[in-house]
Amino acid sequence: MVNLSGAETAAILAVSAAGAVCLLLAASSAWKRARSRTPGRETLARSFMNTSPSLMVALDELGRVFMVNQAFLDRLGYAEDEALGRDFIPMFVPERDAGHTAGNIDHALSSMEMVTFDGALRTMDGQEVHMTWRARALPAKHRRTVLLAGIDITDYQRAQEALASSERRYRLYAENVRDVLWVLDTDLRYVYISPSVFQLRGYTQEEALSLPMEKVFTRDSLFNLLKAVGNVESMLASGKTFDPQATLKLELEQYCKDGTTRWTEIIANLLLDDTGKHIGFLGITRDITDRKNAQESLRLSEERYRTIFETTGTATIIVREDTVVSLANSEFERLSGYPKEAVEGTMSWKDFVMEEDLGRVIAYHDARGRDPSSVPRSYEFRFKDRFGRIRNVIANATLIPGTTMSVVSLLDITERMEAEERLRISREQLRNLHRHTQELRESERASVAREIHDELGQVLTALKMDLSYLGRRLEPSQETLRAKVAAMGRSIDASIDAVRKIIMELRPGILDPPGLVPAIEWQAQEFQERTGIRCRLNVSSQEVPLDRDVSITVFRIFQEALTNVARHAHATEVEVSLVASGQTVSLTIHDDGKGITRNELEDERAFGIMGMRERAFFCNGSCDIYTDDRRGGTTVELRIPIAGARVADDTGTSRG
Repeated sequence: MVNLSGAETAAILAVSAAGAVCLLLAASSAWKRARSRTPGRETLARSFMNTSPSLMVALDELGRVFMVNQAFLDRLGYAEDEALGRDFIPMFVPERDAGHTAGNIDHALSSMEMVTFDGALRTMDGQEVHMTWRARALPAKHRRTVLLAGIDITDYQRAQEALASSERRYRLYAENVRDVLWVLDTDLRYVYISPSVFQLRGYTQEEALSLPMEKVFTRDSLFNLLKAVGNVESMLASGKTFDPQATLKLELEQYCKDGTTRWTEIIANLLLDDTGKHIGFLGITRDITDRKNAQESLRLSEERYRTIFETTGTATIIVREDTVVSLANSEFERLSGYPKEAVEGTMSWKDFVMEEDLGRVIAYHDARGRDPSSVPRSYEFRFKDRFGRIRNVIANATLIPGTTMSVVSLLDITERMEAEERLRISREQLRNLHRHTQELRESERASVAREIHDELGQVLTALKMDLSYLGRRLEPSQETLRAKVAAMGRSIDASIDAVRKIIMELRPGILDPPGLVPAIEWQAQEFQERTGIRCRLNVSSQEVPLDRDVSITVFRIFQEALTNVARHAHATEVEVSLVASGQTVSLTIHDDGKGITRNELEDERAFGIMGMRERAFFCNGSCDIYTDDRRGGTTVELRIPIAGARVADDTGTSRG
């Protein structure tokens, strides 16, 4: 190893400390005050070189290596004795960069200024290392020497080929300048600190040197620092060996001049004198505030995610591409019966799916990884828990963006499906009861109609025959009696007509062959004659293929609609349309009256409207009643399915 002059030592320190222009170690007065407790300049320079992550090499006037640091040797794969004394450019520089590198070294020697350039090195095994060099001549009386400090930018340059090189280089330089180099004595007092402390904490170099540790670090960070230093000193005091090249890394929070704090990463080494005695610490401080903030944001984000994940109210899991459950919440524990520890990373999503549904669920899972839009986001399947119980669930699955994992939430709908089934059965029973009631009602009406026809009709017919007989027996001169008989005959005829109408109202025989269409036509004609409101019919020329009970329902709704027109609409005309299209029969009644309001539709005493809707519902149809905004008046639209008008009775309910 070659001995260095004081000027050469100061230059090495300047180049290695911040990688920028000429950092002065300290004012000469400061060095005089600190000389008693700091090592020699040469020792300090060598320590800085070996501590620095930069590759450093010193060349004599012939371009031969007379000093290198450990980073240079480690990166190129040489031992120190293999590098010292060798011609730098032929030995370490690729041929294509030889002229460029030699020219910059000559320029540094001749100008006595800092020269920055890019170049390449060749490792022992022939690989190339791309470098950014800073070269500066070392002042000396009897020889011309130059110091090169370089940063390995091999990986950076590879990335640079795909990105904007100027911006990336600028960022790299800026980050290097922000690093702060420092030297502490054994009492943890600053002996040296680089000017870049101003960028980090806002203090000048002189202000930072005078600060005690209590003003540098927050309370907790100072405690951690003193604890780490104490451990080192205890090891040294106990006689244990301590590798001087070993680094101490700490993350500590430092005060800034403006009262704020910055998180920093401290990388420190023991500082030893020529005899190996511990005389202090030297190291680098790097600002990691952004990284700490990002870590804290990530932690808070994870906490929020975990909170949401745990409080969704539904069983939720995260499923890997291989169907293994990587994460489960407490609701899934309750649904499955397994503790999370037994599920996460161990059990497959398939373990909870009934065999009959497994193929479909796996197909969805596989297809979601290829094209999420190709599969339904929600689907039902049967879920089996730890105890073999079967639950009906709705799964909502979503692929996590940028991953192959899916978030699956499971909603237990077993009770809802059971309630829906009970409701379905109840509705079916109600339909059957309604049908039975309607049959009884129509049967009673038919019976009453027959009784009226057979009894009252016969009596009236007999009276008319007897009265006709008496009339024929009267003398022409008995005009008063003959007039009386004629009046009685008219009364009997009116009674017969009334009986006929009552019978038709009770049981319109016209519904039996020929059927519904003639019944609608007859009812419209009778309504027009009775009320004076004109009826315009548009009905199918063929008979509508409905069974007898459904035909009665359609006819009764038609009757109720006409009754409402007569009572409430103040209309002058009614349009009636009866059309069979596909599997549906549609009956539309529209009047030109005043219309119907929402309050009237929702009136709990509107029994006629409720009856129309219920009749349609129990035939699996619908009955809509509304005011036509375009035409005015009220419209009743009835739609009844032609086939399968009723849901099959699988409840076992007797028709009675």
